[in-house]
Amino acid sequence: MARRNNPIQTVGLALVVLVGGVFYVIQKVVDSVGGITFVMLLVSLIGGAIFFTWYNKKKRFESLCQKYGSPEIARAIMSRRFWQGQTAPQLADSLGYPLGVDRKILKEKSRETWKYDQRGKNRYGLRITLEDGIVVGWDQKG
Repeated sequence: MARRNNPIQTVGLALVVLVGGVFYVIQKVVDSVGGITFVMLLVSLIGGAIFFTWYNKKKRFESLCQKYGSPEIARAIMSRRFWQGQTAPQLADSLGYPLGVDRKILKEKSRETWKYDQRGKNRYGLRITLEDGIVVGWDQKG
């Protein structure tokens, strides 16, 4: 009777095949273009990726500075921070749109609770409360 592999063995085998395939392809490329050419190509790809990341961050920072008129606010948003007095668009730029929103319309104001970091059904690690589109507080769990 044939022996079955458990899931860990199957994942391990797939990983060995994948890594082996990558090394095989690298060896074939090095054989066809030469070692120095391959290293230069690899260095230029890594340099290009670093430059692309830097350029995108720079453009986003400039865009946020123009949108909000303040480099301090742009830096805080780029650092994914939130604070009391922050507007809803600033919060969305900082943390992204929430996974869930609770809305309450009161007599003189509206209150929303933006929920982030879902940990279970209706369980969130971060809840930020906004009144009339301004952050007034939050509840953050470990």
